[in-house]
Amino acid sequence: MRDRLTDRAASPGRAGPSREPVQRPRPQRDGHGRYPTIDIPVTRLTDLGGTAGQVALTFDDGPEPRWTTEVLDVLDQTGTPATFFVLGSKIRGYEQTLTRMVRQGCAVEVHGWEHIRMTEQTDRERLRDMHRTADLIREVTGHAPTCLRPPEGRVSAAILDEIRLVGLTPVFWSLHANDWTRPGTAAIEQAIVHGLTGGSVVLLHDGGGDRSQTVAALPTIINAIRYCGFDAVTLPPAPASG
Repeated sequence: MRDRLTDRAASPGRAGPSREPVQRPRPQRDGHGRYPTIDIPVTRLTDLGGTAGQVALTFDDGPEPRWTTEVLDVLDQTGTPATFFVLGSKIRGYEQTLTRMVRQGCAVEVHGWEHIRMTEQTDRERLRDMHRTADLIREVTGHAPTCLRPPEGRVSAAILDEIRLVGLTPVFWSLHANDWTRPGTAAIEQAIVHGLTGGSVVLLHDGGGDRSQTVAALPTIINAIRYCGFDAVTLPPAPASG
């Protein structure tokens, strides 16, 4: 197997995810040929080597021309890093958005090629989409992604093994506000601010629809992170010193 994707600062020539076929034993499939879905796991920063003094803001489903840009504007104005889980099919035409993410100190990670549940794909489709999304991110940004967040968090134990075997770390979340349902700016603010604890991985969205409420809520969320004394970090967090 080729080297795992463990270096965010990898040069463009670094090998990408391993393309060796998955050989691990599989659980029983259902009558539709799918693996049984497990409950959506919870990811906290302490699961990824971070600390309880940190919080990670993450955004799914971009890049999109308006909302991703407005999210980046807020992050830039406040000096806040975040992690963007992008869809590979949306990258072409918005390469400068991804390079801006990196320039601002944000991380660009894999969400998928399109917003399709991994449990609805064949083994071949999943592996193809993981590789081509990771390859395109690396081509555009010069940095090899290290994490993957499955669309809607829907996975099976076998799919988690597949993700790890290609050299990516499965990442979910510990706090969200259902912002994709557009519940209102105040509702998004309250859900995140009231649920915020050290080590939180916060799920928000910069794509998939009108994200004006998420953009409007973002300054209050960032202020709450700072008021609580937490450091905003990207995924995966840098190893704690000492």
